[in-house]
Amino acid sequence: MLLDEPTVHLDVRAARAVRAFLRDVVHRRLGVTVLMSTHYLEEAEALCDRLAVLRAGRVVALGTPEEIRAQAGAAAATVVIAALPPTGDPLERRAPLPADGRLEALLHPLAAEGLRIRSVRVQRPSLEDAFLRLMAAAGGPAASEGTTPDATGRSRLRPNASHPRATECHAAAAGPPARADLLIRGRSRATEVWALQGADLEVQPGELFGVLGPNVAGKTTLLKCLCTLQHADDGLARVNGFDVRSEAAWVRRSVHLIGSGQWTAFDWGLTLAENLAFFAHLYGLPSKGLPGRVREVLDQVGLADRAKDKPNGLSAGQRQKLLLAKAYLIPAPVLVLDEPTAPLDPVAASEVRQALQRQFAASGRTLLLTTHRMAEAAALCGRVAIMHAGRVVACDTPEALCRLVPDAGVLEAALEGAVGPALAAAAALPGVRVAESGATDDTLRAVIRLQVPGGPAVDAIPELVRAMEGAGGRIARIGPAEPTLEDAFLYLTGEGLAS
Repeated sequence: MLLDEPTVHLDVRAARAVRAFLRDVVHRRLGVTVLMSTHYLEEAEALCDRLAVLRAGRVVALGTPEEIRAQAGAAAATVVIAALPPTGDPLERRAPLPADGRLEALLHPLAAEGLRIRSVRVQRPSLEDAFLRLMAAAGGPAASEGTTPDATGRSRLRPNASHPRATECHAAAAGPPARADLLIRGRSRATEVWALQGADLEVQPGELFGVLGPNVAGKTTLLKCLCTLQHADDGLARVNGFDVRSEAAWVRRSVHLIGSGQWTAFDWGLTLAENLAFFAHLYGLPSKGLPGRVREVLDQVGLADRAKDKPNGLSAGQRQKLLLAKAYLIPAPVLVLDEPTAPLDPVAASEVRQALQRQFAASGRTLLLTTHRMAEAAALCGRVAIMHAGRVVACDTPEALCRLVPDAGVLEAALEGAVGPALAAAAALPGVRVAESGATDDTLRAVIRLQVPGGPAVDAIPELVRAMEGAGGRIARIGPAEPTLEDAFLYLTGEGLAS
């Protein structure tokens, strides 16, 4: 089975379901060989037995996730133990990971000191760190990534010759904040579908604001209403101080939208520089100094050396960067980004996030962002609204949303090696229940959740480490399941932490 980015546009819950189906049904139960491409490195590490890292048509690294880290020259692993003394403040101890990978020997001396273990983790560079190292060692992101147009303008693939077979809110600061209070109704043949039902939120001038939600939660409909691309049946929405109904022309002057697939609006008969100049004229930008400004924005997104190329020679990631260059060029006070990094590889996605923080944060523009990447929202957004079934169910900072998740007495453990037997040994301990695993007897890596009711869950850590390592498991980390923005998302949209 060949899968090309199977979860790229899915929300967290849907992506989890797809990964579980691939792992448990397609691969394990049916025995199907799966070859998958993905930009989500945490997904690659969770699912794949082996990985191939490609750059410019060549394999630059091949092996298990640990072997990829080693090939990238990543730092050695360190064990970090958080403990509570009988009196005083919490402390942290660090030690090299033992050669046999077992942690139990490191915990005995701490217990003898009367310390209470709170969490244990093996600190390794992430797979994304290794990926970025490999790209840097290979010369960085390939400027010539993708296809190249030949003399006729058609795209062609480059063969690998070495292979033996060669197969604003500048203005918004003085006006009302962007506000959405919308009721949108769409019709189908059989029934009415209410895309938005009282979605109420306010975005402050100069804020980088995130909108999260499952697929069909109403996120894109909300953005379309704010950009006057879709009309609301009821409610009020103002953008940069202008009403989206009665002052739609002024709203369109105030907003610049970047949506998935909008690169199709570029003219493939024009170069990148000519395309940007064309849009600049459409938006009424002065011609004086425009060529220099076009060169500047192309340089900001890493496409300066492709200025004379045409869009049909760009990869999907480079086309998305061209859209961002257009956003840099057009000085609209409000920028709306609908999943801007969805089609991008980790290097390009990291560059886009840095550009958003660097270029737009200093500009005073208001950014409204939707994404399915929870870590991206937590890193970028000062506040986040979570939508479900057409409503805003929560709106706050990422940290405050995480605090809404109740403490369910859950420990999270990342296991390697004999995961199935280790999990069985943990489940055999009194009072321990497996809350989430997806692991089987032949699983080599898994992140599991263990529920330990009836007392502080951390008190069970030493016994769990002893039991799981005794059964052949290796523990990468174990400790309280600190709520993440993904946990808050699942909890607020109907799926609790322990479930």
